[in-house]
Amino acid sequence: MQEHEQEVNLSDYVKVILKRKKTIFLIFLATTIAAAIISFLMPKSYEISMIIEPSLEITKGNKQLYLDSPKNIAAKIRGEAFNLSVLRISNVDPGRKKLSLKVTQPKDSTLVKISIEEPKSKIDTGVRLLNNLFIKMTETYQSHIDYKKEMFTKEAAVVSNIIESKKDSIALREKELKILEEREASLLGELKIVKENSEKLIAQRDALLIDKTNKNGMSSLLYSNVVQQNISYFSTLSDQLMSLKSRKENLLNEIECLNKDIENLKTQIDTIGLQKNQIQNIKFVQKPQALPFPVRPKKMKNIAVAGILGLFLGVFIAFFREFWEKEMKNG
Repeated sequence: MQEHEQEVNLSDYVKVILKRKKTIFLIFLATTIAAAIISFLMPKSYEISMIIEPSLEITKGNKQLYLDSPKNIAAKIRGEAFNLSVLRISNVDPGRKKLSLKVTQPKDSTLVKISIEEPKSKIDTGVRLLNNLFIKMTETYQSHIDYKKEMFTKEAAVVSNIIESKKDSIALREKELKILEEREASLLGELKIVKENSEKLIAQRDALLIDKTNKNGMSSLLYSNVVQQNISYFSTLSDQLMSLKSRKENLLNEIECLNKDIENLKTQIDTIGLQKNQIQNIKFVQKPQALPFPVRPKKMKNIAVAGILGLFLGVFIAFFREFWEKEMKNG
């Protein structure tokens, strides 16, 4: 029984729609035509857009970081952080109080797209507004960039001072090395003289010992004592020479280490300079430009929406008229 009632009700609905199809069609046609006429009469708006890349800095680990994240940049623009200053320098209509900026982020990127819609006669104004927005944004971030670069400059200066200190240390060691070389030459000369004297004394002593006519044993003893003293002195000079050579070798090693340190510090300065130069302000990926076709009004979308609304309105009016006529008859 319930299924029969549902079939009756559904058939009644269909009958009403068929009975009032002319009304429904006329309303649908009227709303569609009205939407088409309004859409074609509405002023056309063109989208002017630019794409920017946020400002970058390079950390010590050669990792790229943003001075300000794309998300935060978008939030500032949506929050109208730059609107007043941009309007002030753009020479726009005095009555214009705000910028209707749209901010989006292209998928899987760190870029920021900023767009504005203007009528065809004001496309140049839209381009000027976006250019001035870019200028104000670069001015905002420039102070932070200058501070970062100044910090890198100071860091490079500190490293340069360390290099100069190490160069001074090298100069002192080279001066000491020169003194040691002079002393080494002097010791070698003394050793040569002592050796030659010792050899002469030994030869003279041996000659006395061989000479059978020489009955003076005291002379031989004196020669032996002098030879022994020369040998002891030679040994002392040799020890001094060995100590001097050891100190000289240590100085050469220290100079080599200091030179390596200087090369490493120079590399560090180059790295600091690279990091400093890689800090950049926001930059254009795409400069402000207008699309060649209008983005508003969306004629087909307006007509389609109006047609659907007209259809629903026609059905509603059809059922309302059916209900009203039945009530009038029953009354």
